[in-house]
Amino acid sequence: MREKLYLFIVLFSANLFCQNIIYEDISKEISKLNRSGRYVESQKRLSLLIEKNPTDTEKSHLILLLAQTYRSINDYNTALKYLKEASANSEHSSEKVKSEIQAEFAFVYFDNHQYEESEKIMHKIALENYKSLSTIDKAYLIMQQGYVSFLKKNYVDSEKKYKQSIALMRKSNSCDLPVVHGKQIELLGKIGKLYEAEKIYEESMKIAESCKILKYQMYVTDEYKKVLIRLKNPKAILYTQKYDSLNARFDRDHKLSLMYIENIEHEQKSKKTLQNNDFIKSIIYGLSLILFLIIIYIITKKNKKTNLEKQKIEEELVKMKEQLSQYLQVEHFNSNEQKNFYHEKLTERQIELISYLEKGYSNKEIADKMFITEATVKYHIKNIYEILELKNRKEFFAKKIKI
Repeated sequence: MREKLYLFIVLFSANLFCQNIIYEDISKEISKLNRSGRYVESQKRLSLLIEKNPTDTEKSHLILLLAQTYRSINDYNTALKYLKEASANSEHSSEKVKSEIQAEFAFVYFDNHQYEESEKIMHKIALENYKSLSTIDKAYLIMQQGYVSFLKKNYVDSEKKYKQSIALMRKSNSCDLPVVHGKQIELLGKIGKLYEAEKIYEESMKIAESCKILKYQMYVTDEYKKVLIRLKNPKAILYTQKYDSLNARFDRDHKLSLMYIENIEHEQKSKKTLQNNDFIKSIIYGLSLILFLIIIYIITKKNKKTNLEKQKIEEELVKMKEQLSQYLQVEHFNSNEQKNFYHEKLTERQIELISYLEKGYSNKEIADKMFITEATVKYHIKNIYEILELKNRKEFFAKKIKI
């Protein structure tokens, strides 16, 4: 009993572990796609997974990722709709998933400038000591709290929280640092520390370029540009041009991404069409083969029947020839009167046929000699029987004809 219980625990744990690994892989994949601006790919990937009828727990994971994707394109209403759906499906989910959903609510409200709603949720999560949340989610929440402090002009607390967030991100994922740096640039510009803001901007650009996240390059450039414009710094024109260049590049990459997706979909449709055509061709070839075999069978059977009938006729003719030959060998009518009788009764062709039979020719040979068919030979022999008034085979063998 203990062994069975142990086995059940091991299998259950392994199953949960595999599910987490799969979920982590999907989360990383969607995050990577969203950072590179390939949102349509994320949506299609998640939609296909949701269509496979996952469990409620799995579904809540996938819908949460879908909400994050819509938040990335600033479609906050759709993101909230999916978050509510994810929350409704999370009854049997782990505490980690439930915490992630609540954190995502805070992110959506924050990005949509609903700071009061976001702050309420962040305050509740902070009281629970960021229970079950990943380091990166905790870093983002603390960054948002720092920005709320900034809006309240509590710059000291804001700077403190930004530094806490940066420390956490360095441990988790340094590629996300430009997000906090953008907020720092805004703060430093506000308090007149332009030199420090420029240093952070340059550091952020290096990180974003090394991580190949164009969206982050655009974000920090835009924030630094705004600071320069507000301070009426001449460099504002330069960074405005730089931002426009990055934006054009982003649009181009986005279009290429869409073209890539369209090409993949076209290839998949073409492949499916070819598979369907191959399937139809296979059916046609199969049916054609079956029909061909049926025709061959019918022809073979018919030929066999014809050959049997032909063989039977030939056997009958051979028998008749032998019987008539035996009959002709029997001396019955010797007188000239009898010969004259048969000459009167029989035609020249019948007499000719009997003469060949007397010489021992086969039906085929007789047919060749008389230029008639074997069937005609048989017909003449039958008539000869009738003329000779033979009632049966015994009487036939008892007589002999002399022509």
